[in-house]
Amino acid sequence: MTAKDENDRLKEGTLPADPADGTRVLAEGPRLRTAHDLLAGTMARVYSREERRFSPTGHGKIDEMTGGFLPGWCWVIGADTGVGKSSLAIAFVDTVLRSGRGAIIISVEDPEELYGDRLMLRRGRRGPADSEKINADRLRLRNLNETEKQLVMDVVNKAERKPIYLDAIGRSAEWIANALAKMLDELPDVDLVILDYIGETRSQNKNQDRRNEVSEVGKLVRGVVKSRKRCIVMLSQLTIDDPKKFPRRNQIRESRDIVNAAEVVGLLAIAEDDIKMRRKYTDQVGNTQEREDTVVRAGKRGFLLDKVKQGRTGFVEMIWDDDAACFVDAEVMRNGDKLECIEANPGRYDHLADGIPDRFCGPATEDLEGERSYVQVDEDGFATEL
Repeated sequence: MTAKDENDRLKEGTLPADPADGTRVLAEGPRLRTAHDLLAGTMARVYSREERRFSPTGHGKIDEMTGGFLPGWCWVIGADTGVGKSSLAIAFVDTVLRSGRGAIIISVEDPEELYGDRLMLRRGRRGPADSEKINADRLRLRNLNETEKQLVMDVVNKAERKPIYLDAIGRSAEWIANALAKMLDELPDVDLVILDYIGETRSQNKNQDRRNEVSEVGKLVRGVVKSRKRCIVMLSQLTIDDPKKFPRRNQIRESRDIVNAAEVVGLLAIAEDDIKMRRKYTDQVGNTQEREDTVVRAGKRGFLLDKVKQGRTGFVEMIWDDDAACFVDAEVMRNGDKLECIEANPGRYDHLADGIPDRFCGPATEDLEGERSYVQVDEDGFATEL
């Protein structure tokens, strides 16, 4: 029996009105655009009344400097063992969930019990007082007091019925990519994917050196997420050359290729000495002045945005609660002549179902405008350019 042609289908009334209906695109030609096309697109975005779609990080200054977790962007975050990579990942996921969107952690190393405890500690913290949080040591030893047990019950009762954890321990990068593609197609509200961590992710292809393998793994997983207009964060270890100096992106251990392909590169570490910012600015009468601010205090966890494709690089102090072993939502404010990293207002990111509005990610604030340089100042007052 021969297939019916368009004539036969027209007579039967089964020919679709749209000639492209039922066709498949086998190959796409080159997308060539004029200067007018590009500029007209920029103008359309400028005058659009729709708020820009992105998800918050949980730190107001990081959101301001990067734009938050933007669709189609890749972040690479490096940190040494024990500084809090996975806890930072949990903080990111928690913030995105509270904003009304979805996020998934792909774990190739830590089991679900560890992530469950980290999320419990993060969500069980209602304030800085001991009575307002769950102690990490007592949770680990299963020796909570009655107040903490009540906090545990409250956290569980209010938890979302959304998938946030993919167990990929012992799985290949190819398996992860296939599983991730299916999940993202079925879960349109997932804005953020975190791979923890790329150094433990292996490819099925064994005929290559480790650097090439990491590059291929990163390319494979990154491509699945970016092609679906989601944001991916890949966590990595660091190779520490000098423990007294804050690390830079060339110390990310796995491969330079994943750093080069990322839109944002961040380094998480504990500052050995004060990190100060020197800035030249123009005062109200037009005179050039210079100001020095401490942006990360000695002994505190700092986050260095070492690469931002469309944004600003620089240091940000993080707030870490030792008792609860978790990062706390934060923002940077000027208090007189000093910059201070303070806890964000409770509920700042809650239930922003359409993403965090642009007012949370405004233009550069006065304290970070102008020509900047960073120095690390030790306890004896000696400054080292960073």
